[in-house]
Formats: sequence, structure tokens, C-alpha cells
Amino acid sequence: MWVHALHSVYNILIPITNVLMSQIGIGIWWKQSALPIVSSVAAWGFTYWLVAIYLGGWLLVCPIVIVIYAFTNLFVRLLGYEVRSFPGGRLGRLRHRVWRFLIKLGIKRGIIGKMRANR
Repeated sequence: MWVHALHSVYNILIPITNVLMSQIGIGIWWKQSALPIVSSVAAWGFTYWLVAIYLGGWLLVCPIVIVIYAFTNLFVRLLGYEVRSFPGGRLGRLRHRVWRFLIKLGIKRGIIGKMRANR
């Protein structure tokens, strides 16, 4: 069964990750803090693999759908249709402030400027 193959891949990746984390300098943190969490989540995932696949699919697809919806909403608004902005509220205001800051920074550094026609 493919769950056993995933388990053997997991058993191969954990020692490799231990070595990599030790080389980076966070080996102690990895072994004391992160590895127990990773091991418990992996044990749960191997035990309840059907639920884990379902949840993993949702965790993978939800951010993709949100980004696609946000861009579609933006382009529909640019076409002039009256649709509610996404995301609205605090996230919308934060996004607006970030875009405004980036545009001002681009103008200040000369990245964004007046386009002159060559005649």
C-alpha cells in the first residue's frame, strides 16, 4: 500500500532533516521543539491517512482559490462592474495601504514615473 511507501520516505527524510538542521545551527531546537510536533502529526497522519488526505487537500486548495478569487474580483472591478471588493474590511484597508506605500516608494526611487513619448 502507498501509505507504507510514504512511511518509509518519512523514515528516510527525518535523519536527513536532523543533519541539515544541525548544519544550519538549529539542531537542538529542531530535536527538542519541532521534531516532537512533526512526529506526532506524522503518526496521526499515518494512522488516519484518509482524513489526512482530505484535510491536506483542503489546506492546499484553499489559499489557491482565495488568490484566484481575489485576482478575478480585482479584474472585474477594473472592468467597471460594481462588485464588492475582496478582501474587504481590515484586510482591504491593509492591502490598500501596502499598495499605496509601494507605489509611493516606486515613485520616490524613480521606478515609477512619467512615460514620455519619443517623437
